[in-house]
Amino acid sequence: MKHKTYFAYLVLATLLTGCLKVKSKDEAAKATLKTKTQVAQPQAVIETPITNELLIEEVNFNTVGQNQPNAYSINFYWLKAKSHLRISSGGKVLNVLDAKTTQEWNLINLRGGSTYSILIEILDDQDHIAGSKTLEIEIPEDRNLTKVVRLAGDMKITNGRVFMDEATIITGSFKLEIYTKQLIVLKKSVIQNYLPDAKAKVGTAGRDGGSVFIQADKAQGELEITMNSEAGGDGFKGYESPACELNAGLGCMLTQVHCEVGGYGYPAGRNGDLIVKVKEAVEFDLTTPDQFSFGGEKGPSMNENAPADYPVISTRYDGTPDTCVRGGVQPNGADATPGKKCLMLASPVPQPGCE
Repeated sequence: MKHKTYFAYLVLATLLTGCLKVKSKDEAAKATLKTKTQVAQPQAVIETPITNELLIEEVNFNTVGQNQPNAYSINFYWLKAKSHLRISSGGKVLNVLDAKTTQEWNLINLRGGSTYSILIEILDDQDHIAGSKTLEIEIPEDRNLTKVVRLAGDMKITNGRVFMDEATIITGSFKLEIYTKQLIVLKKSVIQNYLPDAKAKVGTAGRDGGSVFIQADKAQGELEITMNSEAGGDGFKGYESPACELNAGLGCMLTQVHCEVGGYGYPAGRNGDLIVKVKEAVEFDLTTPDQFSFGGEKGPSMNENAPADYPVISTRYDGTPDTCVRGGVQPNGADATPGKKCLMLASPVPQPGCE
């Protein structure tokens, strides 16, 4: 009896397990089916047909400068349309473009300082001319500064782009002004008033440095600007004169003779003024070192051992006679004095020195 009961229990358990497995398979199938029905199918994109005709007024252009002097291109651009565009110059067709697939075209390798006559034509489906216009396009001329440039007078540069390529500009006492949209320094260049060894002749005061003014929308590259002046000339050499011995005191001043003591040294000039204003200077490396020239040395004396009561007369740096002194020596000339310096790089706010 016990064996029969156990066998019946075993059969019942087997049937229940089978039912559970079938139910699990049915649920899995439903879940899989449900998941598949949730996947979104891609929909076909229907493009709107282009029906508008291109108008000649919708064709525009701008000039684009390359990163070298007097090298430009013209960029033509227009709206998307079903028309064709024919571009010609000098009777030669340069290109025919489909306005549906192309909305711009570049005419390259153009020379700065030139004028180009460009014919623009709009063609319909039958290649009939639906509109046209002729453009007289002036390409701006760049200024290219190279090697050593010595100013012989004031210089004012107003080109749209100014290039400097290992240039050294010596202004002397003249004024240099640069007004430009772009200042492009290809290789490090230098602007300075005088070379470091510039010195006035004997008995002459040093000349002042000229001013430098630069105003640009954008500047790039490495530029060094040194404002200085000409060193003062040395004093006149003293020489012997019998009149000095005969005209001591007041008489010495009245005779205005040069005696054994050398003259005053002459002063150096004033450094030039510097003003630089650049709106965009992210790639602009500007250095402005200060350099001060020295005054001239006093003139050499013929007799350095003249006694203190030895009557002598000398000459001031401005050419007027000095008071009659007895013995001793004259001073050297005064050194250079600084000029104004104003640097405004990407800053609309006035900086120190720009007041």
